[in-house]
Amino acid sequence: MPFVEVSLNERSSFSPRSALVVQSELAHDVASFVVGSGVLPSSVPDGLPVSLQWGDDTGALQEFVGYVHHVEPLFSDAQPLGRFKCVCIGASWALMSGLQRSWQHQSLDTIVREVATEAFLSADVEAHSVLWPYIAANCAAWEFLLGLAAKINYTLAVNGTEVRFLSTDEVLRRSMPSAPRITTRSFRPVVGAATEIGRKSRRLGYGIDPRSGRMFSAIQGPAGAFVELDTEMTATTPEEAAAQVAARSPFVYRADAEAAGNARIRQASVVYVADVAFEYAGHWYVQQVEHDVSESNYACYFQLGKNARGAFAESKTQGFGVRVRTDPFGEVTGNPPPSILTNGVWRSSWARRAS
Repeated sequence: MPFVEVSLNERSSFSPRSALVVQSELAHDVASFVVGSGVLPSSVPDGLPVSLQWGDDTGALQEFVGYVHHVEPLFSDAQPLGRFKCVCIGASWALMSGLQRSWQHQSLDTIVREVATEAFLSADVEAHSVLWPYIAANCAAWEFLLGLAAKINYTLAVNGTEVRFLSTDEVLRRSMPSAPRITTRSFRPVVGAATEIGRKSRRLGYGIDPRSGRMFSAIQGPAGAFVELDTEMTATTPEEAAAQVAARSPFVYRADAEAAGNARIRQASVVYVADVAFEYAGHWYVQQVEHDVSESNYACYFQLGKNARGAFAESKTQGFGVRVRTDPFGEVTGNPPPSILTNGVWRSSWARRAS
């Protein structure tokens, strides 16, 4: 039987009628749950800290931590049902605060770790070798991090109070050895012209050297194919241009699927799909997952990506290893730090800064 429990401000806990948690790349985690007559809407004001824990028959558990965004009364045929839905946004909401700062000759992973620490969040960040001459922020911290992820095509996801900033290769390396096997209830491949274009185009990254005023470029893709000019991608050094072009490797195969619930699965991970046609069987990258839990049923709805039919490219799967994180004090661990509530604010237990 599925399990789901909601805790409000760490004071009162109850089992909702149903809950939905949406975890998507490049987006805040969002959760909603339906509350019966035992809880009044006035007891869940906007901004109230909330934790939601759910699990399945395997014993796997996952936890959402965040804040109440708003409540919605539920109606049937214009008549109130006496219950309401509470919509919450994840702890990454702390990154919606403004950020005004600049960095010189820093790698993007260093910048991400610094921004996360300032928001009392932990960071699971993959190192990137390119040093950027100048990076400036004058927007919300979350918008700024999205821009950094887009520069090198890293995934950005926040689960609990942990920011994950990783390349697709790193996600595959970590996830594939222990990828959950899912049995699909429905599987709908998304195919079309985009698949063919993705296989034939070359991509051009370009920029102007601020010292010499000369233009440079970097091209990646099959010889003889047409060039796709990305007008949103600019660089100030050839190394930056090459890094951005190399990162442009979108999944050319996509699928939407439904399967029995599994609390081990989250966005930016890998699942194994076996009960589909041969050309679609194998490992798939999870771009988004929705956990839909009720008192009697638990289902997952997926948006999946793949870079080849049958399996991921062999080079992507080499070098398996355990996940390694280092906290701000140099302690190495393989597990994400727990989320704690301090003065009504969710923060990572690693964020032991003086407040």
